Amino acid sequence: MIKETIIDEVIKAVEDLFDTTVSFTVAPAEKFGDYASNVAMVAKDGYPSEKAEKIKNKLLESKTFNETVSRVEIAGPGFLNFTINDTVLWEEVRNCVTVPSNQKPKTILIEYGQENIAKQMSVGHLRSNIIGQSLVNIFKFLGDKVISDNHLGDWGTQFGKLIVAFKKWGDKEKVLKNPIAELNELYVMFHKEAEKDPSLEDEGRAEFKKLEEGDIENEKLWKWFREESIKEFEKVHKLLRVNFDFMHGEAFYKDDSKGIIDELLKKKIAVKNEDGSIMVTFPEEFSPSPLLIQKSDGATLYATRDLSAIKFYKKEFKPDTVLQCVGSEQTLHFKQVYNTAERAGWIEEGEFIHVQNGMVRLPEGKMSTRKGTVIKLEDLFNEAEERTRKILAERKSDMEENEKEELVKMIAVGSIIFSDLGQNREDTITFAWDKALSFDGYASPYLQYTYARAKSILRKEVSKDFEFKNFSNAEERKLALKLSMFKDEIYKASETFHPHIIARYIFDLAQTFNNFYNTTSVINSLPEEKDLRLFLVEKTSIVIKTGLSLLNIKTPEKM
Repeated sequence: MIKETIIDEVIKAVEDLFDTTVSFTVAPAEKFGDYASNVAMVAKDGYPSEKAEKIKNKLLESKTFNETVSRVEIAGPGFLNFTINDTVLWEEVRNCVTVPSNQKPKTILIEYGQENIAKQMSVGHLRSNIIGQSLVNIFKFLGDKVISDNHLGDWGTQFGKLIVAFKKWGDKEKVLKNPIAELNELYVMFHKEAEKDPSLEDEGRAEFKKLEEGDIENEKLWKWFREESIKEFEKVHKLLRVNFDFMHGEAFYKDDSKGIIDELLKKKIAVKNEDGSIMVTFPEEFSPSPLLIQKSDGATLYATRDLSAIKFYKKEFKPDTVLQCVGSEQTLHFKQVYNTAERAGWIEEGEFIHVQNGMVRLPEGKMSTRKGTVIKLEDLFNEAEERTRKILAERKSDMEENEKEELVKMIAVGSIIFSDLGQNREDTITFAWDKALSFDGYASPYLQYTYARAKSILRKEVSKDFEFKNFSNAEERKLALKLSMFKDEIYKASETFHPHIIARYIFDLAQTFNNFYNTTSVINSLPEEKDLRLFLVEKTSIVIKTGLSLLNIKTPEKM
């Protein structure tokens, strides 16, 4: 890749000149060439402008550098600007979607989803699902072996609360007709009633303790709640094209909890308190609060089951890396859990990574099932489709009704996914219909339309192979340069676990392509120009389709 070549050459030059290594950047810089570097600003000793001149002269001694870069200039206080050789640039465009085969593919386990049984999926559940699925897509594209697991929230005190609510106020017939909605209402009702009668919380804990101990009635209810919930979750997963190799929920690890606790006590990592509770403590500077792994009544916790999952993942799959896509509110939890597992000798530092995401908020605050103030995913999809139909109805189209309906779903789902993946996963999103379903600018429909526009050109005339000689205008070269950066952006996204890097790149590419489209004739261009331009159109369509597929978004052939 071009950027990688420049970085390697600069590293060699700096090491030869200054006998040191430095941290520097090489970034796209359209106004000042193709790429720019601040290396002379950060290299040791001397004035940046003088160091830039030395580095430039050293680079010009390299055959590889001269074959790649046609011009290097010094700008400002000491920036180095690079212009790529057109022939090298064109070769990069030809191979812009060909990723070198991974000589040593890694095994990466990605955990995402984490829906809670008996609760309807809300917009808040969208983030983990699509961030996780996008990372699965990215690493598979790069040739790694990927294992996906949905760590369902199917165990814990909340089930004791739900069992209490069902026994007190539940109607079996209503639940059978509409399981998730009715169970969700019961859960909300429990918390409203518990505000008036706090003793309900004790009842909930007692019912969960009975469930842990194998009570037949409670276990039967729990299995029913779980089965009905998964049916509903899978409908949304299918719509989003989210897939899992496994669905190892918390309950999968419940029988391992005692062994986990005993081992941590034996290794003196955990301590037992006078009230019977068990916790892991940490140095004050690491974490002032302990990690509770068993309650005073003997009930286990989320942390206990997470520790069990860590041991299971390592033993069963032997992954090089485990990515757990969970909200940023769990940062301290994972910090403590990972540290505990490291001290126990189960994992090495850095093997497990919390891929955190910001919360989704309503205008009045964080989404909460307890209060009932959530935007359900089902409602979101229905609203997205309704708005999409209205927009498409205003456009002239010769599509059949079934084609239009397929397009509606494609645009609606794509809009929802991109409204999330288009943003830095660490940012908190304040959900708003107008932003999520915008059909202008930085949004999925714009990218889908750009793809369809490119395909409409290619339906008129097919791209064919030819011998590259030169670019005939600036817009051709700008588009070629942008296409050449595709692989860099995929690798950057994989290294940082940030899918929005690909989203922003595809948007920039679409803007570059549309500028090219609006200023440069393709079908009616001169014969010596047409082949190159058709080739650029074809590569643009392939890169947009590939990029959006990594984000789990479909692309329509017509729009």
